[in-house]
Amino acid sequence: GIVQRADGICSGRLGPEPCGNGCFGYDPSFVPDGQNGTFGELSAAVKHEISHRARALAEIMPFLRDNTAL
Repeated sequence: GIVQRADGICSGRLGPEPCGNGCFGYDPSFVPDGQNGTFGELSAAVKHEISHRARALAEIMPFLRDNTAL
């Protein structure tokens, strides 16, 4: 069964028109809160810092560090 779970949320809004290259899904349309550009326009470093996946990983890291023997 599931031992631990983490949720990551990246709030934002849909922009007026798609912008950006080398992205997929909603990336060209989604503007994260606190940013002026879409995920499609942001650098990989910024995306990896604020994405829902990054936030879920940060949330679950203490559990993973404390339970390496599972």
